[in-house]
Amino acid sequence: STPHSEADAIAAVRGEIERWRNHFADLDTAAETLADELRLGSADLYGAIAERLRVKHQLSIRILPVDVLPDRLKRLDLHARQLQLSELLDPASRTFAAASELARLEAKAEIDGLAKGANFAERASERLYRRHLTSYFAAALMMPYARFLRACEGTGYDIELLQRRFGAGFEQVAHRPTAWQRGSPRA
Repeated sequence: STPHSEADAIAAVRGEIERWRNHFADLDTAAETLADELRLGSADLYGAIAERLRVKHQLSIRILPVDVLPDRLKRLDLHARQLQLSELLDPASRTFAAASELARLEAKAEIDGLAKGANFAERASERLYRRHLTSYFAAALMMPYARFLRACEGTGYDIELLQRRFGAGFEQVAHRPTAWQRGSPRA
């Protein structure tokens, strides 16, 4: 792909995200429901996601040394039924990677619907958009809308405290409020 077509693909995706004002209510609702379900049995979200992947999707998570995964941070090996994660990933990034895989499997209908509705001319745009929606769901699973909003207001948006409370990285916590475009976040 030429640099020009890549820029066009990115612009098309940006336009679609802006059209939705980066708030995908169906994804938020599905993620919030799943987060509540996963947290019922465990305070450890990563462990609960790993267990869900294992039991419901026959997919185990394996942490591998950097020399085994030298050129990437994660790989899905369907033959071995493994989500392979690099040892270089910190705990928040491991949770996000596992949540992204769960999004791909369990929010497929919602993501497919949004991707089809976008009607992109280029496959590259649709691929980038699907990646954005998958990440959106993963963030929503780690930081469910209502609970995260209450915590933000309760802590005065203390990023460090929010990172600890939700087991998320700085960028994840800082980026999550961009989804609060449904009119007033207090609605």
